Amino acid sequence: MDKIKEFREQLGITQEELAKAINTSQGAISYYENSRRNIDLKTCRNITGFFIILGLNISLDDVFPPDAV
Repeated sequence: MDKIKEFREQLGITQEELAKAINTSQGAISYYENSRRNIDLKTCRNITGFFIILGLNISLDDVFPPDAV
C-alpha cells in the first residue's frame, strides 16, 4: 500500500493541487490513494519528486514501500 495520502496531508495539499502538479486528474489521485488503480513508475517518480520539491526528505520507497516478502 502506498502512502500518497499520508504525505500529501502532511504537506497540507489537496488532491487537486497534487494532480495539477503532476499533470493528471484529481480522480486519478483519488484512485491511487484508495488502491483502486495501479500506478506506473513514471507517476510514482513524479509524485515523489513533487513531495521532495515541497520539502520532504523522502525516497521513492518511502512513498511506495516495496511489498513485504
